Formats: sequence, C-alpha cells, structure tokens
Amino acid sequence: MNIPQLPFDNLYKFLAITGYMIMILPTLYLNNEVDDTTISIAEISAEVQYLKSKGEISDTLVLRKKLAVQEALTKQQDAKIKWLYFFVIFGAIIGHWGLLAWYNKVQVPKDIILKKQAEQISNGNS
Repeated sequence: MNIPQLPFDNLYKFLAITGYMIMILPTLYLNNEVDDTTISIAEISAEVQYLKSKGEISDTLVLRKKLAVQEALTKQQDAKIKWLYFFVIFGAIIGHWGLLAWYNKVQVPKDIILKKQAEQISNGNS
C-alpha cells in the first residue's frame, strides 16, 4: 500500500496543515463527547420528570442527587464547548497564517521567476 506524501516541503505548508488539523480533529472528538453528555442530561431530565409525574419521587434527597448530576454534566458540557471554540479559533488562525505566509513568501516569488523565464523563452524564439 502506498501512503501519499504530504506537502511538508516548507514550514508554511506544515503550519497550514497542522493548523487545520488542530481545528478539525479535536472538533470531531469533542463534538462526540458533547453529544454523549447531551444524551446523559436528557436521560436524567426525562427520568426526573417521569418520577415526578408518577409521584414516586417524594424523597427530595433522590431528586437533589439527580439534579446535581444533571447540573454537573451541564457544566462539563459547557467546558467542552469552550475548548471546542478554542481549538477551532486557534487552528483557523495557525492554518490561515500558514497559507498566507506560504503564498506571499514562496508562491509569489516562484510565479515571478516563472514569468521571467517564460518571457525570456518567448523573446528568444521571436
């Protein structure tokens, strides 16, 4: 099996690809984690509502425990979402900076050299 060669021939391309990986990979992982936490919160909320409607939750200690778990999961989810924002913003900044630096410092000079060579060839053939 042939593994494709990634374009890490200069620092700027490396920064661009790394920045976008920082933006995408943690987003996929944290999105899955947030979904799991949301499901857990919904299950606890549904259970509390069911027990309240049946009148089986007369013990306030049980209710308080369940609501405390729900609140802790909500705080945990909020923290994960903050990290998600951090990774998206940080990765986008690094990735965009890498692309702009690559274009301005590498690609533009190469285009100028290529244009001069093309002009020399066309002038030589005339």
